[in-house]
Amino acid sequence: MAPDSGSTLIAHCGGQLCTREELKTIPHPESMGPHHKPIPHLDFVETLTGVLTDQHLTINREEFATYKEGLVLFGVMDLVSTNGHDAPPEGCGFSLGFRGGNDQSMARQIGIGQRVFVCDNLCFSADLIALKHKHTTGFKLHIELQAAVKRYIEQTVALTSSIERAQTIELASTQAKEIIFDLFTDKVLPARLFASVADNYFKRSDLPDCAPNTLWGLHNSCTREVKKLKPARRFEATTRLGGLLRMEV
Repeated sequence: MAPDSGSTLIAHCGGQLCTREELKTIPHPESMGPHHKPIPHLDFVETLTGVLTDQHLTINREEFATYKEGLVLFGVMDLVSTNGHDAPPEGCGFSLGFRGGNDQSMARQIGIGQRVFVCDNLCFSADLIALKHKHTTGFKLHIELQAAVKRYIEQTVALTSSIERAQTIELASTQAKEIIFDLFTDKVLPARLFASVADNYFKRSDLPDCAPNTLWGLHNSCTREVKKLKPARRFEATTRLGGLLRMEV
């Protein structure tokens, strides 16, 4: 199935949403020194696509966003296994997130994710896979991505286990209130989302992904609101929220 560049994957505000075709129009990044080897975003995306195909993972949907005048790229790919990789929990599908900049502001990283079909929420593991080198002349993109995708496949098993565990952990109201309070005091989420997150969890009985009162429901109550954030903040928040799935309560 051809990738679908839907508008719900990354952000509704901030950054510049773009298609794979539009990545071709971004000027080739200039080197910032003798040891700096910038990677055009399209090269990264197409090399990643080839590595995923080699590992029997097909892209079902994708979206990209750039900012800092095209120097930084964020992306999400929803994937379908064609080779019987361990299946995600019922109602979820494989997702892969990535970010990276050609301005030396960050190394390229891959997030291990799953998408919740009923609400289109993203769930990322708290662990990111960082490509070993940071825009240096010794960087071998295809080799680095091969290793990263193999780690991604291995770690999807751990993420599936974490989600299944979170679905079984019931929370008392006082526990849920403490967790939500900590998420905002620790600035995992911006304060303006507090009321919406609390309403999702405590009041919105019409949201099946947020009920019953489980740790998984609380996670979804947060990720529903994360969609309102800009690409960089959204990636960070979704990844940090992955820590909820390991919480001992």
